[in-house]
This record gives sequence, structure tokens and C-alpha cells, in this order.
Amino acid sequence: MLMRTFFLLVCLIVSARQRCSAVCLNKFARDFVKGVTFNAIKNGDMKPNSMVTQWKRAKQQYSLYTRGKKEILKKKGKKKFSLNYSNSSKKKKKKNFFFLNFSKYNEVKESIKALFNLDYVENNYIYSYVKSFKRTPPITKLYLISTFLLSVLIHINKNVYKLILYDFHKIFKKGEIWRLLTPYLYIGNLYLQYILMFNYLNIYMSSVEIAHYKNPEDFLIFLTYGYMLNILFTIVGSMYNENVMEIKKHIHNIGNLIMKKCKNKEQKIDIKKEHYNHLGYVFSTYILYYWSRINEGTLINCFELFLIKAEYVPFFFVIQNILLYNEFSFYEVASILASYLFFTYEGYLKFHFLRRFFRGFLKLLRLHPMYDMYREEYE
Repeated sequence: MLMRTFFLLVCLIVSARQRCSAVCLNKFARDFVKGVTFNAIKNGDMKPNSMVTQWKRAKQQYSLYTRGKKEILKKKGKKKFSLNYSNSSKKKKKKNFFFLNFSKYNEVKESIKALFNLDYVENNYIYSYVKSFKRTPPITKLYLISTFLLSVLIHINKNVYKLILYDFHKIFKKGEIWRLLTPYLYIGNLYLQYILMFNYLNIYMSSVEIAHYKNPEDFLIFLTYGYMLNILFTIVGSMYNENVMEIKKHIHNIGNLIMKKCKNKEQKIDIKKEHYNHLGYVFSTYILYYWSRINEGTLINCFELFLIKAEYVPFFFVIQNILLYNEFSFYEVASILASYLFFTYEGYLKFHFLRRFFRGFLKLLRLHPMYDMYREEYE
């Protein structure tokens, strides 16, 4: 009986070794098979059931080992592939640009980065200006973008300039109604004048709109009121153009006496239509006066030379144009008067219909949520 069991166990051991060599088991299974001795089996220290369980454990460990090995090989393969790809791309670059001196090229690149501060984009002037323009309120942003598009069109095609100017006869006799709106969108050609006016409007118009962040429809009423009064003054001025020219002549003579530039007392002064058909500047004066009144008492630094109170800034610009450029605009004074009337009687003017209309218009365009950021800052 003992001989039979011994013979069976020997057969099992031999078959197990053959199977190990065929399947390539790991070191745990091989050590286990080699460690089984005949003396342990004879003495009864190792039972057949325990041998089977240990065999299963060894098999599980081997499967886990093979899985882990495959995952490691996959990761290594990916790394090798990426490294090979980067090396090949570097070689290609070297082949394509072998005639360049890379040390000088890197020096030039670093100097450009230092010049425009590209390593720290947040400190770059252009980046900061774009970021501040993103914070501009929506109505001001829409107005400034429309002025920019109009200036680009004029820069591309010079004939567009003749189509946007205010002309009383062409509006009311030929029916060119767009001329009632386009002069207010023109603030200059794409040169230094436009850049200064763009920045000027971005500061003052956006601050007035932010002041109306609780009820943005009131800001639209303010713009509509100024537009209507300026158009009315322009129409009246164009109807009585000769009287306006006479007033301008007297003001020019006063300016010449102050500056002592008038050599001939009978000098003729030509007043052209171009002096008052650029209504964008007139409209900006209307906005500037209202801004000066809501910021009344604050000191403004003028050209880093002296300080002036905010409420006197619009009049300072009018006097500056007379003294420095010998130019006076009757419509500029009219816009200051219109802004004064709105600021003084704003509480008495009740535009219920316009307020409801503009509130619905802003809700339709989904512009109301854009004012929440200002509500968080100022409340």
C-alpha cells in the first residue's frame, strides 16, 4: 500500500516539473516543487490536500507577477516612444536650420522676451489693457467696438468717410437717414488721435455706466437724451449756419486778441462744415460733463503739471482748444448745456415708457447679468 502511494506521488512530482517548464512558472512555484522531498511525504508531514492548495497559491502569485510585468513593460515602451519622438524632432530641426547660430538665436529670443515681458504675461502692458477692456461694461464696449469697425472701414476705403458725415440736405432731402447716427460713431482715423479718444472714452464712459449698474436702463436714457438734444442743436445750427459762423468769427477774434496772433484786423476766417459734422467728439464732451458732476470735488492731474477739480475739466478742454488750436465748437458748448440740464433735472424727468422699453431690451439681449460683477464690488 505504501509503495503504491509512493509511486503515485513520484508521478505527480515528475508531471508537475514538466508542467512548470512548459508554462514557465515563476520562482515561487519552482522553489515549491524542488522543496518537496520524499522523506517529508513518507513521514506524513505534507498531505496531498495542502500540496494542492499551495500549488493554487503559487499559480495565483505567478499570474499577478506576469500582469505586473506586462504593465511595467507597457509603461517603459511608452516612455521610450516619446523619448525617441522628441529626439527625432530635434534632429529634424537641426537638419532644417543647420545654417543658424543657435546661441545667437537664443540670445535674440531671450532679449525679445525681456523687452515685452513675455515670461510674466500678467505684467505685460498689452495684456493688462486687454484684461481691463474685458472688464468694460457692455454698452460702452459695444460703442467702442462700433467706432473701431467704422475707423477700420474708413482706413480701408476712403470713400466711406463721405457717406458717414452729417449733412442736413442729404438727410432730409435725399433720405440718407443713417447720417443721423454714423457721425456719433466717428472719433478719428486709425492714428494717434483715435487711440487717445478711444482711451478717453473707455475711462469716462465706462465709469458713468458703472455708476448706473443698479439700473443700466437709466444709462441708456442718459445717452438717448444727449443724442436727441445734440441732434436738435445740430439741425438748428445747420439751418441757421450763417449766424453760427458769425458767432464763431467773434470768438476767433477774441482768441486772436488773447494770443496776439491777429495781424490783420480784416482777416477772413473760413468756417467749414467739417468743424461740426464730427459729432463723436461732441458726444464725448456730453459724457465728460456728466462724469465731472458725479465725481464733483475730486482732483484731476492734468499733464503732470497741475491739479484741477473734476467739475472744471470740460471747460478746461474748451479753453485749451481755443488757446492752443484756435478752434471753437458751438456744438461742444451745446453738449455741455445738454448734460447740465440732464444732471440738474434728472430727478424730475420721468421716462417711464423709455425705462420699461430699455429694461426689456437689456433683458432680451441678456446684458443684465453682466452688471453683477459691479454689484459685488460696490456693495
